Amino acid sequence: MAKGQGRARGQNQDDPPGMPPRGSGAAKHRRPEPSNKSAVRPSRKKPTSALDIADAYAKAVLDGTQPANRRLKVLCGQYRAQRERGGPWDADRLDRLVAYARDRCRWELMPWAVMAFALMVAWRDEVGDPAVRVMVIQVARGAGKTSMASIFAAWTVEEAARAGRKNCEVVVLATQMEKAALVQKLIKDTFGAEDPEWEFYGGNMSTVGALCVHPGGSIKCRPSTVKNADGITPQRLICDEAARMDETVSRALSSMSKVRGSQMLVVTTPDAEQFQNPYGSIIRQLEKAYDAGERPTDGLCGMIFGIDSGDSPDDPGAWAKAHPGLGVHTTVAQYEFQKRTLLDSGNPRDREEFFTQQLATFTDDLAGAFPLALLDACVADWNLADVRGLPGVIGVDFSQGGWASGSQCDLTSLNLAVWDGQRVLSRSWHYWAGNDIASDEQRSHQPLREWRDLGRLTVFGNTVDYSVLERQIEAIAQTVQLKHLVADPAGKASAWCESMERKHGWSWSRAPQNVVFMGSAWAIWADMVRGKRIQFQTDPVLRLNLAHCRLRPGDTGLHVPSKGRSASNIDAVTACCMAVKVMHDREMMVETMYSADASRIAF
Repeated sequence: MAKGQGRARGQNQDDPPGMPPRGSGAAKHRRPEPSNKSAVRPSRKKPTSALDIADAYAKAVLDGTQPANRRLKVLCGQYRAQRERGGPWDADRLDRLVAYARDRCRWELMPWAVMAFALMVAWRDEVGDPAVRVMVIQVARGAGKTSMASIFAAWTVEEAARAGRKNCEVVVLATQMEKAALVQKLIKDTFGAEDPEWEFYGGNMSTVGALCVHPGGSIKCRPSTVKNADGITPQRLICDEAARMDETVSRALSSMSKVRGSQMLVVTTPDAEQFQNPYGSIIRQLEKAYDAGERPTDGLCGMIFGIDSGDSPDDPGAWAKAHPGLGVHTTVAQYEFQKRTLLDSGNPRDREEFFTQQLATFTDDLAGAFPLALLDACVADWNLADVRGLPGVIGVDFSQGGWASGSQCDLTSLNLAVWDGQRVLSRSWHYWAGNDIASDEQRSHQPLREWRDLGRLTVFGNTVDYSVLERQIEAIAQTVQLKHLVADPAGKASAWCESMERKHGWSWSRAPQNVVFMGSAWAIWADMVRGKRIQFQTDPVLRLNLAHCRLRPGDTGLHVPSKGRSASNIDAVTACCMAVKVMHDREMMVETMYSADASRIAF
C-alpha cells in the first residue's frame, strides 16, 4: 500500500480493492465507479453543497419521506426555521469537513450525520463562535458514532494546522481505555502508521492512554474518569457512550468553560441507569424541550433517535427511527434476528438490550422499576366520604430533614389505604419544607412549585409543621375506621408516633426500612397494582416518584424500592407500600383466594 494511503475503515486486509467498508452507520457505502466514464454526462446543475444535503434531510424528515420520531421532527423544524432566518452559516467550513471525510478518510457521511455537523460546524453566533456548544447524538448501536468521532477529531486538528495553529487539543473520553483507543486505531488505520504528518503513541494497554500527534495539535484518547476530564483545555471534547459515565461528564463541561469556542460532541446509546448519571440531566432537558415543541437552552442541541412511545418494538416500520442507516449498514433481517433473540426471549436483560441498543429507547421499566402504564391503569378518582366507616391504614414516610432547622431533604408523604371488601382504595397527601423552593426544585429534580400550585403539595417554611399532619389524620379518622398508623421508627419520627398513639389511641405499627419489611411491602403493593386490586386517586407526585424508583435486590431474594443515586424522591411510593403491607399483615383484607367469590381475583 502506498505511503499515507489507508484502507477505508472496517475494510479487512483480505478484501478486494473497491470493497465497501463495513460497520459504519455514519457513512454510505462508497459509490462504485461507472464502467463507461464517457457515458456519464456532466451535470449542468449547481454543485450541491453540504448545507444543501443537511437542508434536504431536514425537509425529508418533516414531509415524512424520511422515517423519524417526533423529537427529531421538532429539531428538524427548528433547524429549517433557523436556516430560513439566515444569519451566520459557514457553508465553506462544512464543505471542507464533508470533503475531508470523503476524500481524506474515504468516508461519505450520510445525510443525518451531515446535518449533525452542520449544526456544530456551520452554524455560528453573532461574533463567529459556534452556536452549538454541546451536541448530543443518541442513536442505535452500529450507526457509526465512533467513526463520526474519529473523523471530527482528526479534521479538527488538521483544520487547525491549515489555519496556522499548532496547539489544538482534542480529548476523547470513553467508558473504557480499549474503547477510547479505538478512535486512535481508526485514525491510524485510515492514514497509515507511516503518514509523515501523524505520530501515534500508546493505546496498546488498558493502563496507557492513546495519543495522536499532528502539527496542528493532539488527540488524547482516555477512559472516562474525573481525573482525565480535569486539567484539560480542549478545543473539542468527545464523550463516547456518555449515558454510562458518572461525574466525568460534569467535570468535562467545567473544563470546556476554559476555552472560548470549545465544543462537546456526545455520542451514545441510551442506558437503563442514564437518569442517575449527569448525562441524564442533559437528555431530560432535551426531551422536555422537544416534547413541548420548544428550543433547548442556547448552546445545547441534540439528535435523539429512537422509536416513539406509541410504536410497537417489533414493528419493522419503526426501526428506521432508531437506526438511520437501516437498509444501508444493517438490514431488516438482522433486526428481525435481534428481535427473535432478545425481545422474544422473555428475559428482562435481553429486553433491556434490545430497547436501549437496537431501538435507542429508554422505558421506565428497564431500570428495574415499575412500568407507569400499570399505575395509570389503576387510577380512578374516588371520594373519601364514600368510604365512611370502612377499615383503613395510614402510612407516613417522614422527611430525613426539616425537624428543627435547615431545608428538607425529601418529601413527607401521608398515604391512606382503605379496604372496601374487594380492593384497596389509596390516596396521598404530600408536604415539603424549605425556604428556597426554586433551589429545592433543581436539587430534587421535581416540579415542586407546579405540584404546589395544583394543590398536591403543601409547602411550609424551613421545617414541616407536624400539627398539620396531625389535623389531617384526625380528619381522616373521623371518616374511616382507622386501624393502624404505620411509620418508620427511626429518629424523631418514633417520638412523634408514640405521642400520637398516647394522645389519640392510634395504634402505631413500626415499619423498619430494611430488606425484609420493605422488600415484602413492595412485593405486596406491586402485585396488587399488577392485578388491578388497588385504585389510586389522580396523583402526579406518586407517579413521578414511581418513575424515580429503582429496585435494589436484597439477600433474601426480595427487591427493595430505592432511588439509587438519583437526587429525586420516592417517598410517596414508600408510604403506599407501608400502608398496604400492614393492611396485609394484619389480615384486614378478609377476601382470600379460597373464598366463594375468588373468581373475581385478578392475577
